[in-house]
Amino acid sequence: MAEKPKILVIDDDGLLLKSLSDMLDKKGYHVDTAGDGETGLKLALDKKPALIILDYQMPGMDGLTMLQQLRQSDGTQSIEVIFATNTYDTSVINTALSLGVHDYILKSDSSLEQIAELVNQYVPPSP
Repeated sequence: MAEKPKILVIDDDGLLLKSLSDMLDKKGYHVDTAGDGETGLKLALDKKPALIILDYQMPGMDGLTMLQQLRQSDGTQSIEVIFATNTYDTSVINTALSLGVHDYILKSDSSLEQIAELVNQYVPPSP
């Protein structure tokens, strides 16, 4: 049996974190979670997931700061990142895109199923 692709979900919304993690697990992914940018960065550097779903607004280190540090570290520059936010601030979105996010979603406009479908587009689950 093939190893499940690793997904890292970083979000300070505990309910969203659990719900999305459970759904992705059922769809064939190995999911790690973090509730803040500092923990998420440590997990990303340690586990080197295939894809990260990264929240923007979090206490402590925000998503953009975490993304900048991720892109500067050896071995993590090419990790696929979906930037998840509830901000409509185009400067934030443009900065995320300039840092190499592969996609971004407005969480308030996206269902868990839509997020899982987006993950599947970038990293297909194990058969």
